[in-house]
Formats: sequence, C-alpha cells, structure tokens
Amino acid sequence: MHTTTSKRKQPFKWWKVAAVAALSLGVMACTQASGILFGLLGKEFTGTVIDAETKQPIEGAYVLAKYSIVRSGMAATTAWCVKTKGMVTGMDGKFRFPIAGLNSLPPNVVAIKADYFLAEGTLSPAWNLSPRSEAAYRDWDITLGKQNSGKPDPRFNDSGYCNHAETKEDAAASVVYLKLVLAEYKKYRPMERRVGWVTIHDAIASQIQRLESLPPKNSIGKSK
Repeated sequence: MHTTTSKRKQPFKWWKVAAVAALSLGVMACTQASGILFGLLGKEFTGTVIDAETKQPIEGAYVLAKYSIVRSGMAATTAWCVKTKGMVTGMDGKFRFPIAGLNSLPPNVVAIKADYFLAEGTLSPAWNLSPRSEAAYRDWDITLGKQNSGKPDPRFNDSGYCNHAETKEDAAASVVYLKLVLAEYKKYRPMERRVGWVTIHDAIASQIQRLESLPPKNSIGKSK
C-alpha cells in the first residue's frame, strides 16, 4: 500500500527532518499537549487539492486528517493514529484542520476522489516541519491525477487507516475514507492482488469492519 501525503510549495530541507526526529525521541514521548509543545494552539493546517493536469482546485475530494501520538521504546519510535477528522472540498479545493488539541503530532493529511490517483507525495508533514513555525503548516497541496480507465494508476491514496482509534467518533472519518479507497480498488483493480494470504480488498474491508466495531465515545468507562 502506498502512503499518501501532501507536498509543500518549497524545497525540502533535510535538517528539519533531523531536528524534528530528535525532538520526537524525547519531548514528544511525554504527555504534553501538542498546542503547548508546538506553540500552535488554535492554529490550522491548510492546503488545496489540485488537479495534476489542469493545476486547478478539485471540488468534491474527501480529505482526511490523521492525528497521531508518539510512542518511544528501546528499539524504535512510532506514531500511532488515535483520531481522525474529515471534510469534502468545495469549489476552491481547500481544506483546513486544527493542528492542536491532542497530546500529539500535527495532522498527517491525505485525500481521495473517485476516478483519481495520487500524483505527487513527500514525507509526512508531522516529521519534516519546523515545530515553531505557524507558516510551515499553511498552503500545502495534495495533487491528484485523473485516472485512465484503459491503464489505471494503482496509487489509490490508501493510507487512511487509523490503527489506534478507540471510539467510533475518533475513527468515523477513517471509515469514510477507507470505503472510498475500497471502491477505487474494486473499480480499477478487480483482480485482487494478494498481500501474504489476504487480498487487498479483504484487508481494507477488515480495517473498515474493525473501526466500525469500536464502541461509541459515551460508552467508554461505563460498566457492561
């Protein structure tokens, strides 16, 4: 499966990766609120979904924001998605999501639309942006290309699974996104390719089923 990410309108700087990665190994592992950690409480991650050929905004794309927390161990540091938000773009193709609100990284944003594929991508913004710069979280583009039904591109933006969501509400946007992904696979890749012993169709359907089976938020902590 392919990772879907947004592309910044400026050259990528590797020193930012090193700086943020080092930060994640220490401070991010603590339970400080992201708004305090990044100094971005109440700010937004913004961007536009763009057509690769026309360079015009895409209306009707579904954009998913995945919010993750960092877990550090002896062997590795990993990011766990714990919450999602979603929205459909208007005529201007724009999306916006809050940066803060969890003890987490800024959102990793992905997008999908029927009959389109991911045309451009780069590293997750959670890892390559300056944590103190509000401007670094503005005006990101996600570029999608129109599918050729005769020779479809297999990049279906299928990184929408929120692996550590605990409630239906936190996983709801991920479910919407994954259902759109599954529809694209069935349309353009009807001959299912196997991942180990499981087909891609079945793997995505299993992810959807798992998220839909989560308890509602108001039931957490109540006795059964």
